[in-house]
Amino acid sequence: MKVRDAMMPDIETVGSNETIRTVAELMADLGVSTLPVSESDHLVGIVTAREIAIRIAAEALDPTRAPVRQAMSSDVLYCFENEDIEDVSQKMGA
Repeated sequence: MKVRDAMMPDIETVGSNETIRTVAELMADLGVSTLPVSESDHLVGIVTAREIAIRIAAEALDPTRAPVRQAMSSDVLYCFENEDIEDVSQKMGA
């Protein structure tokens, strides 16, 4: 089985320069708590609602001005749709 057989084909992404507030509003609208962050169609990070909440409080960020890159994690593992699911599962567990 390939990754393409189990993945969601059309996902929403956000740009790294979007404000934290804009991203939080999108999460609320979509009913999700995690979004991939991209620049020029390349994955550069991932942001979660938890990261947003903690970083806003810890760093006293203004969510209407601070870009999401200040709240995202940039150490992201990824895979390609033609990879075997078992191989990807092993990489994720390592």
